[in-house]
Amino acid sequence: MSKWTHQLFGSGTQTVSLEPYTPKQPHYHIGHAAADNDGQHLRYEIAKELEAWLNGGPEPWWMELLHRESPDSVKTPHGSSIRATGPMIDKAEPPSWGMWAEDESDDAKISRGLLIDALMNREQPAHPKP
Repeated sequence: MSKWTHQLFGSGTQTVSLEPYTPKQPHYHIGHAAADNDGQHLRYEIAKELEAWLNGGPEPWWMELLHRESPDSVKTPHGSSIRATGPMIDKAEPPSWGMWAEDESDDAKISRGLLIDALMNREQPAHPKP
């Protein structure tokens, strides 16, 4: 069975996705309004707590306080956001791992919504389909 993993990219982007990581699979993106060190540290803590819970660990205290903002996004009590994103499509010709855009097909939107539904229902999500 695949394991959920926190990814911290050089750009500051933080995600939690199934291993092996591929942008072609729906995943969680953790955001925060403040781009400073405190905001980055808070996103890191949320991502690590989410990763642990998705892998069968304890439920983070903030799970029961999530507020749904859209079909694919929730707000935490810290003011951070958790957004379901992906699958991504490489728009480069030929594909080159560089020009990623979010898939806007109905299936992709449904996959993202199901990831957020799982958080709102405090249930382990089904493994998303790429």
